[in-house]
Amino acid sequence: MTGLDGSDRFLIDIASFGVKGYTSLTKGPTVKLTISDFETGIDTIQFDGISNKGFDDLVLRDSSGHAVVQVGRFRVHLLGVQSAELAPEDFVFV
Repeated sequence: MTGLDGSDRFLIDIASFGVKGYTSLTKGPTVKLTISDFETGIDTIQFDGISNKGFDDLVLRDSSGHAVVQVGRFRVHLLGVQSAELAPEDFVFV
């Protein structure tokens, strides 16, 4: 995914990634997404369908020089970003 100029909200709808009846956060195959131009403090990632989760539920790590954000079976790769740069304000849970 690539945003436009200025502030972007990258929407990840958990239920829309249902595969063979799997629409949950933890059951089913791993879903890998890549955001090529995420800007910390400007852009946000919105996880729809998991309003009971928060920043502390994310697993943040670095891999191959960029941040990987994992929640359940969803992995979001943020090119050009390090995990230490990420803050709660970068995420929305609905």
